[in-house]
Amino acid sequence: MMSSTERQIYKDAVATSFRSGEFFEFTKLHVHQMSEQQAHDTCAFFIWHKRYLLGFENMLRAQTKASRCVTVPYWDAMTEYTQMVNGQCSSIYDCSPIVRELGGEQSGPKTMTVNGFSVTGSCYTGWSDYCDDSKATCGCVPRDDLNSKVIPSGAGYQGLFDSVAFSTNFEDFTKAIQWGLHNDMHGQVGGFMSTFYSPNDPLFFSWHATIDMLLYVYHQCHLADGLSSADLEASVYAFSQDGDCRYSAGSPAALLRGDLIQRVQRDGVDYDAQDNPVIGKYFRGLSSKISDLLGFRALGSYSYRYEIPDAFKKHLLLKKALCPAFVNAVSPPTQSTTTKPTVDGPGTVRPGEPSPRPTSERQSSSGSGSRIEEEAGMPEITSLAPQTSKPAAMPSYIDQSLVIVNESDASCQSGKYWDWVSETRSKLITVYPGNHSEVAKQLQYLECICFHEEFGIHNFTKEFIQNFKLQQKEPVCLKKVEEVKAGKKEVVLSVAAFDAEKVEIRPGVTPAPPVTEPPSPGSESYSPPTPAEGDVGYDTSTKTSTAAPTSVLGSPALLSLCLVTATLWGFS
Repeated sequence: MMSSTERQIYKDAVATSFRSGEFFEFTKLHVHQMSEQQAHDTCAFFIWHKRYLLGFENMLRAQTKASRCVTVPYWDAMTEYTQMVNGQCSSIYDCSPIVRELGGEQSGPKTMTVNGFSVTGSCYTGWSDYCDDSKATCGCVPRDDLNSKVIPSGAGYQGLFDSVAFSTNFEDFTKAIQWGLHNDMHGQVGGFMSTFYSPNDPLFFSWHATIDMLLYVYHQCHLADGLSSADLEASVYAFSQDGDCRYSAGSPAALLRGDLIQRVQRDGVDYDAQDNPVIGKYFRGLSSKISDLLGFRALGSYSYRYEIPDAFKKHLLLKKALCPAFVNAVSPPTQSTTTKPTVDGPGTVRPGEPSPRPTSERQSSSGSGSRIEEEAGMPEITSLAPQTSKPAAMPSYIDQSLVIVNESDASCQSGKYWDWVSETRSKLITVYPGNHSEVAKQLQYLECICFHEEFGIHNFTKEFIQNFKLQQKEPVCLKKVEEVKAGKKEVVLSVAAFDAEKVEIRPGVTPAPPVTEPPSPGSESYSPPTPAEGDVGYDTSTKTSTAAPTSVLGSPALLSLCLVTATLWGFS
């Protein structure tokens, strides 16, 4: 997690960009009509915002000497969701350190006009250099009353696991995340965040770093992050292979080998991002071709990675039933040995000190995580093999931190939430033996039902639907709750507000015939390290860590001469 010094460097860079005006120029790019249509009304959503984040981070790195290697931290709303269910906190403001530090204390309502667009909301007073267009009112970022708003239902892990594991193509995954968690949080935060002028709020960039992190997890699950640019272009998991992937007829096309539309209008003239007189220098050198921006490791000097919450490792990536491509990549066939495996893994994954930063006019890179050059020398690790077997070397392109689970991290395994998940999954497996897809879908529906009972799920406001031009006009979880109530979807368990002791198989439900799923590609000779699901990374019987705990870090950002592992916003 970020140290207090690192957090202050980030905030200082943002504050300096307020004063220079460069921060607000990014909003103009986001609200240009054709830009926002391609960004939000096509499956280029992830790719569009990836380039946008990279340009923004380049800008931050040019603000101060200390910020030359700054990275945008992602907002771990998923872990905060579990903490809220566990009773450790009660609202967005209470649960989210990043919201408090990137906003400050809440005061009374105020209307702010920024970039010519006005919103009214509770005033968050933590940014003294944040001013309206007139410069007469400063120190107020308008948001909703976040002391009364809960972490949204879309942040629940079970829905995200289902979307990652069982979205069989990029377009389906894009819609699941964009229309689900992404929209949910924009609506909850309110203020500028509930409009296309959302980049007026500094929370926007950390929120979209979170969304980019989820795409990274999806890539790891289905592609194991080892594909070349050419292979990515041909993969249904990397981008739509079926035409322009528009969601409505009036939107501009988003073609695999086409260009992103990122424009801004100044004095009646349209400029492409790289030609913008104010912030164009931060986009020069960043390709605008969609096909050049699909992956994370295949971006040349822009390549980056994330360090992800442990729950995504333990309950998703390291489950062969959910992410066989990743498990097969990190668990090659074992070699017989009588030597007990040892673990050669660092306690934290953090590169060395940053090298001097080039000038702010650089044509180089920004992104997140660790450089490919460093990853190539990654030490071998033995994941979870029984005492009598010793795995072969893990491929060098695999990020070692993804197979190390911090078993002392309660947020990924204990408390009310995970007790409920464990009991619910166990009973679902007895009803749907071997049918991992149906178990995941049932879990998502049941999680939505429990969330609605305990916290309530409110529909989007008319203003949010209009301002965000929503395709999905209600929260995904609310829709699922309504489907169950209307009899359109059957759930086979009865549940009550995340209470593990009240999870029961409904009367009359009988187990379905066992499902034997076909082996995944390339797995015919695969010998799983544990007999049940082929999970790797930790011992499922003893829950004994196979490596020293790793800190949970993350964000998008990479400069080839910088500290390249960014940190999750938090306290250390």
